[in-house]
Amino acid sequence: MKKECAKCNEEKERTEFGKANGRKDGLQPYCKQCRKGYASKNKDKLAKYHREYRGREKYQEWLAEYVEKNKEYISSRSKKYRDKLKAKAFCRYGGYVCACCGETEEAFLAIDHINGGDTQHRKEIAKQGFGGNGIYYWLRKNNYPKGFQVLCHNCNWGKYVNNGICPHKENNNSSCNLISDRI
Repeated sequence: MKKECAKCNEEKERTEFGKANGRKDGLQPYCKQCRKGYASKNKDKLAKYHREYRGREKYQEWLAEYVEKNKEYISSRSKKYRDKLKAKAFCRYGGYVCACCGETEEAFLAIDHINGGDTQHRKEIAKQGFGGNGIYYWLRKNNYPKGFQVLCHNCNWGKYVNNGICPHKENNNSSCNLISDRI
């Protein structure tokens, strides 16, 4: 399906037009080539417009007012987005099931760095501007790389205090053997 550019009047593929959610067809009226030409010819004019009408101070005032009026809406949208991002990360790493013990309660599960380094990595992610759920943003941004798994908090902590090996993975429970030998 093709569309005619309102500037050059050429019929072009729909992929040659930028998106515009407010329009019936969902596309800009001018093709990307015409828009790019206009932008390059009118750099100074556009820069002045952005400074005056989209200036940082005006925008900050508008944003503060908008956030104040729409706190509940913004909060619920943000939560839905974070939950969706988290669910996608868990699905990419095997679903809501601990890779060690098989725990399936979502509240008990977390993403684990297989080779350790969780704390340092989370600090680096925080420096990049990601907040408390930054790991999920980072995983998506980096196309869900290898080296991560789903663990329950018990297995994750056990792995941390046991030099990288969850107590479930050890063949024998040495502390139980020591106790039984003494009794």
